[in-house]
Amino acid sequence: MSFATQHIDHLILQLKRLTNRSVDREVIHDLRVIVKRLKALWLIHPVADSIPFKNSFPHIRKLFRLGARTRDLQVIKSCLETLPDFSKYPHLDELIQTEIKKEKKSLKTKLETSSFRNEVLDELIKYKQFYRITSGYLMKLNRKNYKVKVEEHMSRINPRDADQLHDLRKMLKNQIYQSEAFHSHHDLAKDPVSGLNLQTIQHKLGFWHDWWNTVHWLTIHSQDPDTPNTELIKQVKKKESEIKRELMRNIRLYLLHKQT
Repeated sequence: MSFATQHIDHLILQLKRLTNRSVDREVIHDLRVIVKRLKALWLIHPVADSIPFKNSFPHIRKLFRLGARTRDLQVIKSCLETLPDFSKYPHLDELIQTEIKKEKKSLKTKLETSSFRNEVLDELIKYKQFYRITSGYLMKLNRKNYKVKVEEHMSRINPRDADQLHDLRKMLKNQIYQSEAFHSHHDLAKDPVSGLNLQTIQHKLGFWHDWWNTVHWLTIHSQDPDTPNTELIKQVKKKESEIKRELMRNIRLYLLHKQT
């Protein structure tokens, strides 16, 4: 268990440092990645089924959720800025920037609250204590079972079901973080024929999800009389569809070579 506990020590140190820094895009991203890594390791802990992460570490989860909306809006804005026609909609640009500022303020307020920071740090100590008394054999077995679960989900994926695709992205990230924590880098090696690995598929899923979120955000604001953005929505939907078709081809190719 030394690899995992060293990894957890590093994550705890990073989180302590980040909760005392100013809230910018990089800090929000780093905070979320650290929490995702902790959640990924918790999924294969022997008590995870009976003691869910959200029940055991509510303040760490709150930290993650506070950063989620800000991060999503920042990425949506980046996607929109790649469209040539976005400059024709200054009201949309102003609207999304206002939403980003609001979400960042909420996160900043929480991070500056000493009681909240102390609760997060207390939960990190609790998290580490769980791992100190955990069987390495059980963890290895659980990681193997989780890998099988991910591949089963991938083989049943329905491209019309956005939730299934997003779930797959989260599952792949979990498997990647688990492999890194236990130095199982062979799990992340690229297939010599397809040139694909878990990282590649996960990144492609993330790229698709960024555009799916962009479609969703624009659609919510499509009824705004100040933003007759029907044409912009068409452009974003077309981009999202193209990315998804390429993504599904890569998933099928990955599975094909996993089976041989």
